[in-house]
Amino acid sequence: MATYDEQGQRLHLLARMLTDDVELADQLVVGAVVGGRGPSEVQALSAVVYRSWADRRDRSSQAEPIDRPRADIVGQVHRLAANHRAALALCKYGDHDYRRAAVVMGLSAERVAQLLSEALWTLGSAAAQDAEPTSAA
Repeated sequence: MATYDEQGQRLHLLARMLTDDVELADQLVVGAVVGGRGPSEVQALSAVVYRSWADRRDRSSQAEPIDRPRADIVGQVHRLAANHRAALALCKYGDHDYRRAAVVMGLSAERVAQLLSEALWTLGSAAAQDAEPTSAA
C-alpha cells in the first residue's frame, strides 16, 4: 500500500490520460501496483500501466471513440490519437523522457519526440482557438 500511497496519484493521471474510462484507469493502476514484484518507482509502474492499456487496446475489436462532446482540456486530450496520448502521458506523469518513453512504447526516440511535438502543438492550437475573442456582429 505504501507504493500506492506514493505513486497512485501520478499513475491515475497517466491512466486517465490514456483512457477516458474511469473504471479501466482504476484497474490499470491497481493491477500495476498489486502485481508489481519489482521496483516501485513511477517509471517502472507507469510502463506497466501503459503496457496493460496497450494490450487491452490491441485485443479489443472496438476502437475508442474519436469525438468527445467535452470542450475542456480532458476532452481535447482524448481527441488526440492513442500514440500521442501515450507519449504525452508517459512523459508528463510517468517520469519518462522521450527516449525512455520510446523504449516503453517500442518506437524510435525520434518518433516519440515527433508524437510529443504534434500532441503539444495540437493542444496548443486548440487552446488558442478557444481563447480567440468572437465578434459580436
